[in-house]
Amino acid sequence: MCPHLVLLVLLVLLVLLVLLALLVLLVLLVLLVLLEPLALLVLFVLLVLLALLVLFVLLVLLVLLVLLVPLVLLKAYSRKWCCSIMWRRQLFGGRAGLCHLPGFSWSLASTWLFLIFGIYQCTGPGPTLDVVLSGGCVQKGVDIVEQCIYSLGDHSTYLRFNRAPCDRLLAFLKEYFDPEDPGQPEYSLSIEEGVDGARLSHPHQRQYTFVLQSMTLWREVLDNMFQLWHLAEEDLLDEEQLYQLADTGQGHQRVQKSPRSVIAMQKILQKVQRKVGGWIGSSTVHLGDHNVPNSLMFIDKYTQVPRFLGPLVLTLDKIPVLSSSSPGMKAYVDSFGGAQRLQRIILADFFRHAFDGSGADNFFDAGSCIDGRLTSAWNWCSSIERKS
Repeated sequence: MCPHLVLLVLLVLLVLLVLLALLVLLVLLVLLVLLEPLALLVLFVLLVLLALLVLFVLLVLLVLLVLLVPLVLLKAYSRKWCCSIMWRRQLFGGRAGLCHLPGFSWSLASTWLFLIFGIYQCTGPGPTLDVVLSGGCVQKGVDIVEQCIYSLGDHSTYLRFNRAPCDRLLAFLKEYFDPEDPGQPEYSLSIEEGVDGARLSHPHQRQYTFVLQSMTLWREVLDNMFQLWHLAEEDLLDEEQLYQLADTGQGHQRVQKSPRSVIAMQKILQKVQRKVGGWIGSSTVHLGDHNVPNSLMFIDKYTQVPRFLGPLVLTLDKIPVLSSSSPGMKAYVDSFGGAQRLQRIILADFFRHAFDGSGADNFFDAGSCIDGRLTSAWNWCSSIERKS
């Protein structure tokens, strides 16, 4: 959303409300002359209530104007400029490259960001507006605003490279597979326990939903990764939750309860359940046991998701490109039935066997639990070279 458009809409609403308030007062003055005393009293009360309502709405709009527009400005400029503009500093006045962005009003933004939000920090007596805008204490504020914009840009970049593979595979699932009708047998997502290493038995419709909810969960976890990482660090450093060094079957690990991370993960899980409508399989979150010893291991598991989904998405995207790159490559791709059919074959195998409960010695460690879905996906990745 364009920040200038937001500002324009809010200003137009403010002007309209001011005009409405003036119109109400004008009508009240006219009626004071024309109406009888009793009717005039009733109308006066109604008009006063209306005027109070208008003033309340006006106050709300003023608050929105003061609070929301700076945030919209920061977000818009961080997305547009943070990765493409090299910030330049001018020694005179202590202003940064932020001043040189097209359409950016330094005085307006600095007034909002520094005076209202208290972003700038200055020692000694509080500076006047003239001092702030002329560069007295503005440099410290500029540094903090610049850091905030860089942080927003980093977050947008993280989401683009880590959450995007989940979004792409969810789009492939909905585009190439019907939840009700599997179509040809080779495109069916049904799995059976004991066949090709599967530990679960799902018909096509149930497996489709199982894959949909699992990848939606991964997407939401990656979308909230910064918050989860912060909570994981708090859990690791919590003096009330002491750790024990224990052999978990994966070597000696620091086993420690992580209540903050568990609560956050349960909230994400509930959000996914509402989004997909129900839940198939176990909703157990392993954290602080031999499967996931501590919150750092938990974070590490989910940071691997884009590392194995990214190459898969890249491969699927490059198949049509490679098919048209040379006659020999086109003949090779056509031997599988064409680019789209080859994409569907790869996706069908991934959606079946990356979510079949495999990858561990028992059902409790893999299966359909939250952590077990990742284990199955890792197991599929490790078996790619053995597929024919």
